Amino acid sequence: MTYKKYYYAAEAKSLLYLALLLLSVQFLSIHKDTILSFIFSVTGLIYLCFLTAAVNLALVIKIYYRMQMIKYYEKDPRIRLFND
Repeated sequence: MTYKKYYYAAEAKSLLYLALLLLSVQFLSIHKDTILSFIFSVTGLIYLCFLTAAVNLALVIKIYYRMQMIKYYEKDPRIRLFND
């Protein structure tokens, strides 16, 4: 019963991603001059710097978490690794 309930979930997800991609391309084509002028302004570069730092910090935290999971998995194999 649950198989029929979620039968089209993968197709719906891929169609949703396609629609989101098309909408973002349309938005960028309409507002590209405004977006580019903001990004290359001083305020935009500061925002971009903080965004890059936040992404790098998130990646470092994720790698550290995985290293800790591997370390504690050696002590207790009941821990489930990389359950994303």
